[in-house]
Amino acid sequence: MCIGETVIAILLGVALGAQAAAAPIGMPSLPPVVISDFTNAPNPVDTRKGGPEGQTQISYTLASNSPVTLTLYDLFGFKVRTWRFSPGQDGGRTGPNDLLWDGTNDNGQKVSKGGYIAQLEIETPQTTATAFRKIAVIH
Repeated sequence: MCIGETVIAILLGVALGAQAAAAPIGMPSLPPVVISDFTNAPNPVDTRKGGPEGQTQISYTLASNSPVTLTLYDLFGFKVRTWRFSPGQDGGRTGPNDLLWDGTNDNGQKVSKGGYIAQLEIETPQTTATAFRKIAVIH
């Protein structure tokens, strides 16, 4: 395996949430996994429907209790909605975490149909980890 293939394999491992492993000589080791299983369902979400059917469940798994910020942006880069969780609180605890988004912005207004980007940011003493997810809203 040439150095380019090694770098690609390492980058793919990080993108897929691979565990840190011993690096080849002369190569830095991978950081430990902080976030995994960042998903949402249903996707797309139809916010015209009432109750749970008109919401999407955003889920992720944390390796340790950590401060978490989840921010939704529209495709123009404008902030739509922000959630903040403290370490150990629901949303910032070790293991699986989830929340429901009903398709509203921070002012409680329904968002327009279209694409949105969820940015999940986790702070640890060693690093800040960020993951992104696309969410589609239909009406």
